[in-house]
Amino acid sequence: EMRAGVLVAGLLSFMLAAIAFLWYSPMAPGHSWGGSLAFGMAIFFAQFCSSISASVTASFAPLLFNRCDWNPAEWGGPFETAFQDVVGSSVMLAGSAAILAQFGDYVEDCPGGDVKECVMLCQAGASYDEKCLQHCLDLALRGLC
Repeated sequence: EMRAGVLVAGLLSFMLAAIAFLWYSPMAPGHSWGGSLAFGMAIFFAQFCSSISASVTASFAPLLFNRCDWNPAEWGGPFETAFQDVVGSSVMLAGSAAILAQFGDYVEDCPGGDVKECVMLCQAGASYDEKCLQHCLDLALRGLC
């Protein structure tokens, strides 16, 4: 049962990750190859964990309920559904958020809308704030300003 679950989880996760990678096209403005790969990895991780969670609970819940002298047919469905919803969703959200925060694209708007306005916003009296100017330059070099 577990071998089949891992195989199905891997195949389904790989297919969905490939679709997610193409959907978050690296050719679109503001998207990068790294961001597309991160999105695909996040989808792969989420689907794989959710499928493995389903496989584990489907395998072990009937054994557990049998051991407790409870009817597995009566208790298995609600337990498995609740476990998969809570654990699967929590792992999916936490894992995906961690992957996207670490490796995903970070889109930042240019203050003022263009480089000139960004620099003008950096003016502090008669001089300019050096950190603000560096930030405007970084945005311009990345093509965001």
